[in-house]
Amino acid sequence: MAFLSLLESPDDFDPEDHALQHQRGCVFFSVPIAVSADGRWQTMVDAGWHEHYAERPSLVLKPCNFWQFTYEITLLDTFGEFLPESTMDRDIAAQWLPPHSGGMVLDVVARCYSYIIRSFEPPLVYRVTNDSNLPEEAFGKYHFLTRVIENEGYDVLVSEFDREGRTFWLMVRNGFDVTEIVEEDETSGNWS
Repeated sequence: MAFLSLLESPDDFDPEDHALQHQRGCVFFSVPIAVSADGRWQTMVDAGWHEHYAERPSLVLKPCNFWQFTYEITLLDTFGEFLPESTMDRDIAAQWLPPHSGGMVLDVVARCYSYIIRSFEPPLVYRVTNDSNLPEEAFGKYHFLTRVIENEGYDVLVSEFDREGRTFWLMVRNGFDVTEIVEEDETSGNWS
């Protein structure tokens, strides 16, 4: 099934023109990005966050509150016969997108993340890879989004592996005092 892009460039999308959605504890933008050639299926980029309370994302940290930033691709049946289907798997998502649209997806996600940061200023932002044991070449999109968040005034506080072997990044807003969440015996890391 062929899909056609609904956006000619990332400039065609402005988060201020879209309402935030709320579902199952997540808050996100749902951005139409493609439509099937027959008009039945619409592909959305869902980018947002889920708040975590008193969780310990790393052994070098005490339990803390943080926002987990995520995105996924969702396929909607415009006829209403099938429930929406969402994925974070790039191979599945590629079937619902026009060829070579990965850059457009990341640009939309970047715009959403920047808007969220500017509007809400979360002190700690957590991100994690979808899969474990990724080869280095698979980290391009993660490094891109890390730079986007850094450009909004954040630094990587901790980057490690979670219990499932996935790489994660906990980023801190410049000026946020992390002394209350860093374990007292921890001497490594970027704690300033």
